[in-house]
Amino acid sequence: MSLKDEERMAEDAKYELVGFDSLPNYLKDNEFILSSYRSEWPWKQTILSLFSIHNETLNIWTHLIGFLFFLALSACTAMIFPLWSHSQVLSNTNLLSLHESTARWPFYAYLFGVMFCLFTSSVCHLLSCHSEHCAYTMLRLDYTGISTLIVTSFYPLVYYTFMCDPFARNLYIGFITAFGVVTVLVSLVPVFQTPEFRSIRALLFFCMGVSGLVPILHKLMAFGHQPEAVITAVYEVVMGGFYGLGVVVYAARVPERWMPGRFDIVGHSHQIFHVLVIAGAYTHYLATLTYLNWREMEDEKVHRSCKEAKCKLIDYYSLPHYLKDNEFILDYYRCEWPLKQTILSIFSIHNETLNIWTHLVGFFIFLSLMVCASSMIPSVVTVIVEPSFSYRYQWHDHLPSNQTSDACSLGFNTSCSSSNESVTRWPFFAFLCGAMLCLFTSSACHLLSCHSQCCSYIMLRLDYTGISVLIVTSFYPLAYYSFICYPFIRNTYIGFITAFGMAVALVSLLPVFQSSGFRPVRSALFFCMGVSGLVPIMHKVMMFSDQHPNAMVTTEYELLMGVFYIVGVVVYVGRVPERWMPGMFDLVGNSHQLFHLMVIAGAYTHYLASLVYLQWRDSEAC
Repeated sequence: MSLKDEERMAEDAKYELVGFDSLPNYLKDNEFILSSYRSEWPWKQTILSLFSIHNETLNIWTHLIGFLFFLALSACTAMIFPLWSHSQVLSNTNLLSLHESTARWPFYAYLFGVMFCLFTSSVCHLLSCHSEHCAYTMLRLDYTGISTLIVTSFYPLVYYTFMCDPFARNLYIGFITAFGVVTVLVSLVPVFQTPEFRSIRALLFFCMGVSGLVPILHKLMAFGHQPEAVITAVYEVVMGGFYGLGVVVYAARVPERWMPGRFDIVGHSHQIFHVLVIAGAYTHYLATLTYLNWREMEDEKVHRSCKEAKCKLIDYYSLPHYLKDNEFILDYYRCEWPLKQTILSIFSIHNETLNIWTHLVGFFIFLSLMVCASSMIPSVVTVIVEPSFSYRYQWHDHLPSNQTSDACSLGFNTSCSSSNESVTRWPFFAFLCGAMLCLFTSSACHLLSCHSQCCSYIMLRLDYTGISVLIVTSFYPLAYYSFICYPFIRNTYIGFITAFGMAVALVSLLPVFQSSGFRPVRSALFFCMGVSGLVPIMHKVMMFSDQHPNAMVTTEYELLMGVFYIVGVVVYVGRVPERWMPGMFDLVGNSHQLFHLMVIAGAYTHYLASLVYLQWRDSEAC
């Protein structure tokens, strides 16, 4: 054998495929795929591996073929559908109606998004094995491509469905574009690319896609009587099924989880995910063609029906008595609209728009906090505590655990002669549920109260009940965790505030309680119920301030929470700033909107206090 042949064999051996255990950490993504990895190959060999067999071969080619397929679709579609259609002709002038012509840019933006996603995915799987820097760069490009696909998938749905409603159209397009930009920015964080964040990555992209249910439901409510709206919705549901199944397979890593090493080359989860992405993208392409056909054939009729369906906004002096609540807000009122238009007004501009959305967004914030807390904080934790070493322990060391911990594993240098204490989580999650109920009922009240007098009274009572529930459940973490070692004191405080809340809820059922003249009485009642929390707070400080630093930390949070709530109540009762300039703050900046923001700020501050309570009692039981 010649020296040249030996050198070539040595060079070939240098670029052999390796097993999972031989990989550097940055290439370890799926421990159930055991072999056929490329690891830190030079550029030439990395690029040429496009034509060789390894565990990324089908990942590369599935999306590369998909890219070429959609490129061909784009070329064919461009010949059938020009970039802009002026097909609409005014019946009375025989002139082109530029207002009603159907733009093609959402359709081609979607095709571009698909091709960009598929191409970046293919390139990522091809080149990531070259080096650590290249791997991170390619992964960020891949996540950007996924975000682009999801964002541009919204454009045909939103643009063609709500052509005659610019506010709803621009709101949806702006929201999903902003969501996509935020996701791209988050994906630039290096830790986001680690295998531990596989489920978080899948969840983030899944949530961005699932948010498409909102415009789809809106479309069905507004245009469900038209066959095209139903057909496109069916396509979109099928598309969502493909994407959802792909995300589940990707996150669960099946089937390779069941038989590690069996699916290294063909049939593992990422390849299945790629195929389902292409199937979903093609299904959405068919839906987009239906949108174009719909708008080409029925633009004039749809525009006319949209305009006829719109209800008018009126001024304060035209309102019936039961809707007159704030004489300093002069215009943009909805009054006794049909239920369908009332619900759809969530997407239009009036003087309740921000009242609805501030607390609706707050509801989703606390829902997200609850989901995150549920995954990080078990419902009950049993800890072993040695008082003399309690401050050495860090909360995050054991929160994910749901089992009895050894004292040494908690960082204590003891002989394990400690007692067991179970610290329940129900007061913490009760507070989160109370906050969500309050925010959701408030949002529903502001949305639906204009429908009728009966609906208004029901919604207002529901709103006051939600406020009572928030105040009551806010006491639970304070009373339970502060006095966990004193059952009588703990139960007295919890029983008192629960009874107080029930009494307030019953009083709020009286019709006179909802009249505008009782605004100060309503505020005073809720204010007194909240201020009664000073008693257990002062009791806590007197008992624990010297021995337990966390008692003072929680008190600081609770005082800040009280400031937010009090400022909100003062603004609400004083009706400022609209009192100073009536009519100036009808849409943005009025007292009720400011009150809503203060409520969210106060509730979030109390959430932080509740986390400190958990830290305190997890590390220091009785």
